[in-house]
Amino acid sequence: MAVYSFVVSLLIALGVKLVTGLRVPPTVEEEGIDFAAHGEEAYAIDPVTAPVR
Repeated sequence: MAVYSFVVSLLIALGVKLVTGLRVPPTVEEEGIDFAAHGEEAYAIDPVTAPVR
């Protein structure tokens, strides 16, 4: 069963890689994927600009 799961997962991953790719471009990765996808940062590190809860 483990071999079957591995093979099916590998085929799915290869299919996704062929169609869309498994990684984002390096510029998007450096900028932050959340900012590129949603227009906002996931973690506000700066306490001055961090939203107050």
